[in-house]
This record gives sequence, C-alpha cells and structure tokens, in this order.
Amino acid sequence: MSAVRLTQADEAPAKTRALYAGVEEQFGAVPNFLKAMGNHPEFLQAMLHLHGTVFDAGEIPTKYKNLIALAVSMTNGCNYCTSSFTAHSQASSASEQELAETRAIVALLSAYNKYLSASGIPCDIAPAQDA
Repeated sequence: MSAVRLTQADEAPAKTRALYAGVEEQFGAVPNFLKAMGNHPEFLQAMLHLHGTVFDAGEIPTKYKNLIALAVSMTNGCNYCTSSFTAHSQASSASEQELAETRAIVALLSAYNKYLSASGIPCDIAPAQDA
C-alpha cells in the first residue's frame, strides 16, 4: 500500500493533466512516481524539467545514464527505481552481462565504502586537477 495518494488524470488539476499528457506522449504512460506528485503541479513540472535536463541532454549515452541510475537506485535501496531502471537499461540495449556487472560494482563499492568509512583510512589517490 502506498503512503502517498496517486493522482489519476481524471481527478487531477488542469495543469497536472497537461503535464501528464506530455509524459504519456513521450513515454506511453504516466508512471506511479509521477502520479504521486500529481497533486502538486508546480513540483511535478520542476521534476520533469530536471529529469529532461539530466536524461535528455549531455554527452553520456542513454544506456550508461540508465546503468548509473540503476546503480544509484540499488545503493539507495529504492525497489521502485531499481526495477524501473533495470527496465530502462534493457530498453536502451544494456545486455544481461552489463546489468550483472553493474550489480557487482554496486556490491563491491558498497563493501569498500563501508570498510573505508569505518576504518578512517585517508585517501592517497586524488583526481587530476585542471590546468
């Protein structure tokens, strides 16, 4: 059971209905996570704008953006996003091997992060500095 009421299009404010129409046109459906924002059209609009800024532009190919999103979702423990970005990764041609490697990276880095955070080991590897 959801702790948040999902706003359906037929009961949504006019601005939300217009936003839903754009989402449905682009993705074929309005996912539940957006319906959860439907009662606050300004917030929904801002999140859709941010989503477009991050996912629809830039140099990183869509497949890699989806795999990164999957890794973050797994790390944060979000079952909804883990399932969603597994599907998005598959739809953007990620292979089962790439999905397995992404899960392995999450497991490895989670272990490293916990160990290093608990140990207080200072980092001796620094990123390159711009000239």
